[in-house]
Amino acid sequence: MDGDEWVINGQKVGDIAGALGAVVFVLWWRAPKRALSATKGCRIAGARSTSTGFEGVRPIVQLTGDSEFNEVFFDDARNDADLVVGSPG
Repeated sequence: MDGDEWVINGQKVGDIAGALGAVVFVLWWRAPKRALSATKGCRIAGARSTSTGFEGVRPIVQLTGDSEFNEVFFDDARNDADLVVGSPG
């Protein structure tokens, strides 16, 4: 959390809608134990593909040649705090 925004880093694997041009991705994560008390615990939030720091979608090609799953990458993506489901903690 940075001010009124969540800063998202990392990747989501197994996303199907990414290849279809999704605008909002649903993320689930657990904050590290060393995190500040306001950010501890599990979270579910939306992340916009239009936000700064959204790096894009890369298909995972299977042995059959199909790519039903994707990887979605975030690098300091900033999203409004109101995209979090429920309250922190």
